[in-house]
Amino acid sequence: MLTLPIKESWLREIWEQRKFEEYRTDSEYWDARLLRYENKVVKVRLRAGYQRKSPAVVCVVVPKRRQMGRREWGAPEKPCWVLEILGIQAFERRTGDAEQTDGEETEL
Repeated sequence: MLTLPIKESWLREIWEQRKFEEYRTDSEYWDARLLRYENKVVKVRLRAGYQRKSPAVVCVVVPKRRQMGRREWGAPEKPCWVLEILGIQAFERRTGDAEQTDGEETEL
């Protein structure tokens, strides 16, 4: 499963189902990671930052290349990778080495 860092504010918007896309620049770096999944349903972990203990959301997404995203959701002004969020499977909180996964009733 791919783990992608995002800002905590965007993670909250996704968890509260007010944001339905995540964006990555159209670059060789992201092409190498996402091209094999282009237009396919895949599970990803969106984590608030880079720390392993940070809260995360496990989502089902469809990566689409060279699309224009919504500026109000943080998309760049040029074509980029758009990860269309189809659904949220779990919210993860980590404390030390233990992982806690909650269902939809959990708040971020």
